[in-house]
Amino acid sequence: SLTGQGVTVPVSVNDLFWRRDVTITTTYAASPADCACALELIHRRRVAVREMITHRFGLPDIGKGFRLVAEPEESMKVIIRPFEDVGDAMEQRRDIENRETIKERKDA
Repeated sequence: SLTGQGVTVPVSVNDLFWRRDVTITTTYAASPADCACALELIHRRRVAVREMITHRFGLPDIGKGFRLVAEPEESMKVIIRPFEDVGDAMEQRRDIENRETIKERKDA
């Protein structure tokens, strides 16, 4: 279950880390309020999400997608479509245009 802000969760350091060799990795996730706000902005077309997509890959090229995400100089949003082809020619052309626009903005 989720906890509120400032809640302390007791953890036995000896049992968890020394005896069981557990590693804890933190992550960030948006709150439900953040998600609701983002979805509302997208629904009202206040955020142009389609223009953020710079690359699309099918499952055979997933490694390329992960490399682009790891070094985001050339990408903004990378889409992996595991059960589909990469996309139609119009989507690919739009992705190229989005990459060019993002590069121009970075260079400006």
